[in-house]
Amino acid sequence: MRSTDCRRWSLISLACMVFAVASPAPSQNNKGTATVPPSLSKGLDMGSVTIKPIPEEKRSAVFMLFTSWIPGEGRKGFIRYRINAAPDGGDLKEVITYMQKLTSCSFNLELYDSENFKLRTIPLTFSREISSSGDVVAMSSIDMSQMDLAEYKSFIPRERWTISWVGQGSCSI
Repeated sequence: MRSTDCRRWSLISLACMVFAVASPAPSQNNKGTATVPPSLSKGLDMGSVTIKPIPEEKRSAVFMLFTSWIPGEGRKGFIRYRINAAPDGGDLKEVITYMQKLTSCSFNLELYDSENFKLRTIPLTFSREISSSGDVVAMSSIDMSQMDLAEYKSFIPRERWTISWVGQGSCSI
């Protein structure tokens, strides 16, 4: 074998070793990490829910939910969610007054399966969205919670969720 042939074989061998190290072994794909269809890892618009948590107010609050699912260890994964909340209409002064009351309430995200059985209740922590004048004009909650893929798929069709609230602050009954 000539030296150029040896170098060529050495480069081919090296390329094969690099490929083998960079590629996962077939057994690694079966270690319990679920394969996620691309449509689940992208954000899904789950619609909106309008509620009236403050009894003395004529105004309602609109909650909009966006979710996605990401895999985790041992066939467990996570639901990622973003909930935006804002008053249903009104001028800026009314919105500010309403939001001051709404931020004193505690809310939960409730998820249901296709047969309307409750899958889980997730307590929400909201961040306040502030206007240029420093007033609260909306709220948002972005977080994640452990949920396996089968459970996530069972509530994916729209409107299998709602918002509940705890009777405290301005939301007391």
